[in-house]
Amino acid sequence: NFEIESARGSAYYRRYSTPPQIGDHPLIPPLETEQLRVLYLPIYEPGSYYPVQKQYKRGLRDAFARIGRVWEVDYIHASRRGEFDLVELVDQWQPDLLFLQLHSTEEIQAETLAQARAANPDMMVVNWNGDVYARHLTAEGMIDVLKLCDLQCCVNASVLSRYAAQGIHAVYWQCGWEPVDETALPDVPDYDVLFTGNCYSEQRKVFEVFLESLTDLRVGIYGAGWQRGNGNSTYNFPLSRALYQQSKLILGDNQWPEDYAFVSNRVFDTLAAGGGILLHQQVPGMTEYTGITPDEHFVEWVTTDDLREKIAYWLHPKRDRERKAMAARARAFMEAEHSFDARLRQLLFEILPTVEMKVGVGE
Repeated sequence: NFEIESARGSAYYRRYSTPPQIGDHPLIPPLETEQLRVLYLPIYEPGSYYPVQKQYKRGLRDAFARIGRVWEVDYIHASRRGEFDLVELVDQWQPDLLFLQLHSTEEIQAETLAQARAANPDMMVVNWNGDVYARHLTAEGMIDVLKLCDLQCCVNASVLSRYAAQGIHAVYWQCGWEPVDETALPDVPDYDVLFTGNCYSEQRKVFEVFLESLTDLRVGIYGAGWQRGNGNSTYNFPLSRALYQQSKLILGDNQWPEDYAFVSNRVFDTLAAGGGILLHQQVPGMTEYTGITPDEHFVEWVTTDDLREKIAYWLHPKRDRERKAMAARARAFMEAEHSFDARLRQLLFEILPTVEMKVGVGE
């Protein structure tokens, strides 16, 4: 187990300032070993995706459970049922780490977070926003909440300077790939070219026209909103893993070229599958922040004309061995550097020791 000291520095010693008294022999059997206590509030989106999220979205929770004791609370749905009280949860659990996934202030406002900090002044508070949208990341109410957090983690490096100007300690901290049972994957078709994602923008509609132009190839499109879709794998990570492993090429686009280093979870899930290779549109800053490197782990494209040429190049039979070698390198890199276990090692051992805890905030 990771020791609390590694995650929280001097906060541990403020909480346990009196050294233990060691007797000649134990009077009673030890009830438990002191472990990092985490109160984890992930986002489970309301609507049709809710059941599949609850079933398969577990990577970060399981990683927390391997290093300590974690209490997961579905705060959005609990709030809608009138059953969510953050201050009471903190008072009951007395966590060492309150790990939030707030993308808005609808359920938790600055005043509530201040009261929660007052209920346990020694806990460290971290928020993680896995969305790209700068307007939400830097909204006025969100800034007020983040000023009460010890650390803000995000996946859009473009907003880091704005946080710094507000006195908010923020870092780029990505998601990992979701673990699945590869012995129980569903049967799926095999495709030459696969795209997974929802059609919710004009850019995606244009991209669908490009996909439909690949008439001489077996093309699979999975997600909501498409005119010609083959199914929906959103949050269904076993289905996605099966599709990635059975396809030769998996495509990824970049709808936010003005936002630095943003990539979605699909990049990590695709590369971790070790099946087809990823052909992803250029993302400025991706290699700088993730280490994921063109021609080593994936193939980079810029325009759809460029993509068309690279699809033909990588589907040529004489490149089967090279394609499989790239997929194997990518999978090994994901397992070593981009699992949720690796994410927590980074957070606990590299990032949090540099964070100056906001002692007294909320009191």
